[in-house]
Amino acid sequence: MDWLRSSPLSRPSQVSVLVADDDPIVRELIAAQIEALGYEVRTAEDGQAAAAAALANWPDVLVTDWSMPGMDGIELIRHLRAHCAPGRYLHVILMTTSSAAEAIGAGLAAGADDYVPKPLDMMRLQLGLASAGRLVQLQGQLQRKNQRLERAHNRLRDAYRMTRRDLQAAAASQRRLLPDPRQEGPIRFDWLCLPSNLIGGDLFDVAPRPGGGAFAFHIDVAGHGVPAALRSTFLHDRLLRAAGSGDLRQTATEISDILLEDAADDSYCTAALALFDPQGVLTLLQAGHPAPRLLRRGGGITALEEGGLPLGLIDVPVPEPLTLAFEPGDRLFLYSDGLVDCGSEPLGEDGLDALIEESSALELSVVIDRFKAAMVERKGGPLSDDVSLLVIENSR
Repeated sequence: MDWLRSSPLSRPSQVSVLVADDDPIVRELIAAQIEALGYEVRTAEDGQAAAAAALANWPDVLVTDWSMPGMDGIELIRHLRAHCAPGRYLHVILMTTSSAAEAIGAGLAAGADDYVPKPLDMMRLQLGLASAGRLVQLQGQLQRKNQRLERAHNRLRDAYRMTRRDLQAAAASQRRLLPDPRQEGPIRFDWLCLPSNLIGGDLFDVAPRPGGGAFAFHIDVAGHGVPAALRSTFLHDRLLRAAGSGDLRQTATEISDILLEDAADDSYCTAALALFDPQGVLTLLQAGHPAPRLLRRGGGITALEEGGLPLGLIDVPVPEPLTLAFEPGDRLFLYSDGLVDCGSEPLGEDGLDALIEESSALELSVVIDRFKAAMVERKGGPLSDDVSLLVIENSR
């Protein structure tokens, strides 16, 4: 067997071979010749013994005779293929005295990868083993890569879960900034908030003013998700200072300056700021926000379209506030553009006005339910933008 030892064919290391043959002389001769090629070899005297040996210590290559008593080679191959654990690889070389195409086809159909005719051609067997060894090595490399990919996937999954938990916590914190629907001085209010992600850039609040009255704001920060949410949350406290100062223009200027100093390209927001006087006077400052709707108690909707550019968009003076009567029973609707633009069939401004008119005699909570139902009906999938609505009523 010196020609085997000096053969230029590759001898894959750490490749185990199980030889199954019921003829002890042939079995030991084949095993010795394969071992001389540098492979780790075990033997089994028949199919049953080979099946038990393989399941106890899985080989890389099975070299099996077809004709054996009890469990023959075909049954052995089928048995091992059926009991092969996921991720395991087994290369099967079937030895047969038949060279008929039908017999060879039956062996391949049973799960054999290669066949060697008997009497045994050792060069043919060595070629089959060399091919099997390369496949075993490639399979091992593939398994290692799959294991690395699985570990990377698990790390990404854990990171995603942690990020989602963080976002859920952030969403809960942001939602706690929203006011509870209630009576505040001369007004009462209720609201709807549907962020396109867990957190969003829409934010609003209502706060009492010293000496009576109330202050309210509704902003829509450019963008979506975390960046927009962080900016809106940061601006929240700054905006509430207007409840004490009563100077809407100064507050809007401060917000615009903060956003202009932000390095991000989309660091601007639309805003509607409102002061409610106990005597029934509404002071409203708009900066690029969708036109608020004023619903009079006696009927009739007015779109308050006066206003300037969004805050922080460019360095220009903020607009002058608008002053008008806000009488008992009147309602003011402040909303983001997502309310009228989102959905497969957007509500639109006409739909907004129709919904306001239809719900004019309803309690505020019912009005909010009507708007929520309309958004759910029309969205047709995930929201493409944050949706929010703040409805304020003079309850005197």
